Amino acid sequence: MELSELISIILRRIWILLIAVLVCVGAAAYVSYFHMEKEYEASASMYVLKSNKTPSNNLYQELLAGSSLVKDYKELIKSKTVLKQVKDQLERSHTWAAQMTVEELSQKLEISNKNDTHILVAAAKDASPERAAVIANQVAVVFIEYSRQITVDESVQLIDAAEAADAPSQPKPLINMAVAAVVGVLVGLLAIFLQVQSQRSTTARRGKKPLEFS
Repeated sequence: MELSELISIILRRIWILLIAVLVCVGAAAYVSYFHMEKEYEASASMYVLKSNKTPSNNLYQELLAGSSLVKDYKELIKSKTVLKQVKDQLERSHTWAAQMTVEELSQKLEISNKNDTHILVAAAKDASPERAAVIANQVAVVFIEYSRQITVDESVQLIDAAEAADAPSQPKPLINMAVAAVVGVLVGLLAIFLQVQSQRSTTARRGKKPLEFS
């Protein structure tokens, strides 16, 4: 089948393609706006640098030590020991924290090392923008104190506290609809191909010469 013939077949059945795209985009829009729970994200950033009480003339060694700490802290910050303290402190001033388990708290958190720097970012996600900010900030506060206990110095410093987001991070209706449109095109093309194949098979079984599709 030549390209020109393929394009001609698609154009004659463009309505199938349009219906498939409209159905997929419409379904994505409906689910995104009416069935997907909104999720807000807030993040607190911390700077990690090994800072001994005794002065050091070797800044390079301090930077290397800080890099090593960052890797360790990424794991420690989501440990049960730290998150249990976070939960306990949240319960003192927020009734909703009592209904949340340590495992659920862990699922709300994402710890990242920004661009392989000495900056640790604790991001919290929640259906409430205020709760997301409170959780992220509490994680930062608790972990800074915890880091001082295990390193006996101030190796972690808060850079930016988390603030309540104005817009949800999820869902993203426009992105969902764009992906759905692509899926709709693929579904439409498949439907056209199956229809063409079905018509050709019917014509062949009847022993007739294949007709040009209209």
